[in-house]
Amino acid sequence: MASSLLEMTARLSIDLHPSKSGDVYAGVRDQLNNMLMRYDAEFKGVVMAYYNERVSEAKAPIHILLPYITVKMTATFLVFRPKVSDLLEGVVNKVASDHLGLLVLGVFNASVALRSTKGAFEADLKNSCWVGSENYHHRIEVGSTVKFALKRVSEANHMIGLEGSLGEEGSGKSTYLKEQLKRFNKKSDGSKGDKVKKRKRSSEVGVKVNSVAESENDTKEQTPSEKPHKSKKRRKEAGKG
Repeated sequence: MASSLLEMTARLSIDLHPSKSGDVYAGVRDQLNNMLMRYDAEFKGVVMAYYNERVSEAKAPIHILLPYITVKMTATFLVFRPKVSDLLEGVVNKVASDHLGLLVLGVFNASVALRSTKGAFEADLKNSCWVGSENYHHRIEVGSTVKFALKRVSEANHMIGLEGSLGEEGSGKSTYLKEQLKRFNKKSDGSKGDKVKKRKRSSEVGVKVNSVAESENDTKEQTPSEKPHKSKKRRKEAGKG
């Protein structure tokens, strides 16, 4: 979602009626307010907010044919610019047998077709929800927050419509996805702990084996050879013979 919301600074030329010349900033804000929550081709998205607006030039020329003043100004804009394959989040406001209706950021209409789930969900109209084909606890109903992959963006009369899919990785009910992530992290932490324990045990065994080998070597060094040398006294007696 964060990648679909952009903050950008832009320079615009605003045409003001002469009646607004007494308060230029009020006239500029009126024009900027008319841009809010509408798709703008220059921004390639929907302008949701603006701030830090300021007039960049002290002089404002007047049109030759029209009595309008052209004011140069700059402002920072918050633009919603969703792109295909973005992972968006919306709140379900309708559950039907063939699609879900959602609101993204509380204002933008989105729909997800059941066929886009690739068999991952089934419609349970008796309980007014969709349920996961492999996990019945993965339930989507009115009020559920859902993550979906954006497949298409349509624009008409400065309004946009979004079409999504629940067949991609990372899509589904947000709370369910978080629970699955926690379980995965616990399992991975447990397996790491087991590996550490195994390493400790193997190192302890290695130390024990080494200590036993060293003790055996020490014993061998202290044990006399199997063929003892003749004593000096026996050597002399053998020499006399």
